[in-house]
Amino acid sequence: MTLPIIKPLSLLVAAIFLGSAPVLAEELTEEDNSDQWRFELKPLYLWFLSMEGDTTIPSPERDSGSTSNFDEGKLTSAFSLHFEAGKGDWTVFTDYLYGQYTADNINISSSPIQGNSELTMHLAELGVTYRVLEDFWYRVELLGGVRYMYVENKFDFYSDKLDSLSAKDSLWDGFGGIRLKGFLNDSISATVRADVGGGSSDLVWNVTALVDWRYLNWGSAYAGYRVLDYKVSNEALGLNLQAKGPVIGLNFYW
Repeated sequence: MTLPIIKPLSLLVAAIFLGSAPVLAEELTEEDNSDQWRFELKPLYLWFLSMEGDTTIPSPERDSGSTSNFDEGKLTSAFSLHFEAGKGDWTVFTDYLYGQYTADNINISSSPIQGNSELTMHLAELGVTYRVLEDFWYRVELLGGVRYMYVENKFDFYSDKLDSLSAKDSLWDGFGGIRLKGFLNDSISATVRADVGGGSSDLVWNVTALVDWRYLNWGSAYAGYRVLDYKVSNEALGLNLQAKGPVIGLNFYW
């Protein structure tokens, strides 16, 4: 059964879309091909991430350390920023994400001992893209760069008789991949980015898919989904982590 409110809402959304200022893909292509600098800023984009995986927390009193899982938890604080500067076929980009993720009633290793796990991470990347192929409706770019993550994990036992465990590490990884952009109509485009790399990590891969509605020449709104997967095995911090979730935000151009 169709709810009565759906049809009016659909008409309203269509009216807003049709009444917005169209930005033609052809105009955007001409702008990107010019010798003028172009800039793009995504301030405070929201990534509603959830985490799955586990991490090994070394303890001075143990040789092997202990493992905590954080499949069920919540994001308690976050800050994010993305910026790009381009000219001609080249674009330089940077991205920063701060997140703190907590999980309660976490079992440590395979024992019934439980506690609270708090994972804090600073994730930054610097990269460059080069446009290798372009037509009226699509664009293909190769990308590469370096990604840095500072991660700290703290585990507090529910028992006062046991001391807290903590571990932290700085991870530097290179990455390479591709970014595809397709213009669906006058103002809506879809972008898919995929990259893979390693270094301090055994393997790290990242996939992002976004749909962007450019309602003005200088602004757009977008939504999509992102997955970031880390595999790390070292003495400081063993990490098997996948962060994923919806992404929404605003984009500004000049």
